[in-house]
Amino acid sequence: MRTTQGKSVTLALLLSSGLLVACAHPPEFQAAEKYKDVKVLFDKSGCPVKVTPDKPLVLSRTRLEGVQWEAVGPGSSDISVFFDPFQQATPAQFQARGKVVRSGPIAPKAPASANGVEYKYTIVAKDCPQAPLDPLIIVKN
Repeated sequence: MRTTQGKSVTLALLLSSGLLVACAHPPEFQAAEKYKDVKVLFDKSGCPVKVTPDKPLVLSRTRLEGVQWEAVGPGSSDISVFFDPFQQATPAQFQARGKVVRSGPIAPKAPASANGVEYKYTIVAKDCPQAPLDPLIIVKN
């Protein structure tokens, strides 16, 4: 059985190899055909404290689904979201900030299965001194 730490290492390796390819051939951003909404809830100090829905999102690689993250709450600020296996993930897209951030669809070669593969993604707030928020997404075929 693979652990979350093992999956994180795998994701880090996929991310770094994807970034190397993206740097060599930066593709155009492709919008997803359908988006699932995630609200990133902030506390008064300007830090993300949770996401809703609170269960991991389940995305289909074959349906070209993406995610739209929106910062909400009393101290909400611009966010950056770091996650790959979305298509056309380039360093510039990883640095995109805003109160609303959209992904592209899941990359066709991203690891997925009928039961789903778990991925962590990271939400970083502009002025938050705390550790980033790391919710889960499950990718299925």
